[in-house]
Amino acid sequence: DPKTAYISPSDDTDEYTFSGNKHYKVTISMVAPRDAENNMEPWLVLLDPDGNVETFVHPNDRSTNAYYQGGNPQKASIENYHLTKTGAYTIRTKAYGSGTGRYTLALTVTPFDMPENLSVSTVAGKPHALLTWEDKTDSEESFKIERKKDGGGWTHIDEVTANTTTYTDTTLAGDTSYWY
Repeated sequence: DPKTAYISPSDDTDEYTFSGNKHYKVTISMVAPRDAENNMEPWLVLLDPDGNVETFVHPNDRSTNAYYQGGNPQKASIENYHLTKTGAYTIRTKAYGSGTGRYTLALTVTPFDMPENLSVSTVAGKPHALLTWEDKTDSEESFKIERKKDGGGWTHIDEVTANTTTYTDTTLAGDTSYWY
């Protein structure tokens, strides 16, 4: 449910917490009216469970999946952002600059189920690997394909569109083991 609060004085900060799981998708919006009693420009910060800034938005800057809309009302939002950790997240709200006023904060958390049952098979007569998996969610934007070789680290090799459940890796070298 949306929460309504007030920032006054201008250096006031409000904090709200919610429980989040890695890969869950969140949308957070902070909406502030502009009138004779309200002149606040919203500043919205998402802190991870360790207290580090994960993403933010204010009138002059923003990070991943963050948007600012001026006018009346003014809106700072973090949209369709995938959480990077599991634990208690903190939403920090305040005014950018010297404004004060009323605002409404809304949070939507969408569970995100990871793909399951990844299998890899060889393509007869070719140095290719066919990957298949079960798509367990309808909220992904894409799937990133990563691979590592014997003794190496993970490397991003490609990305496929939402709702895709197969990928053929055609860049394999002979006599090498791969993990996906």
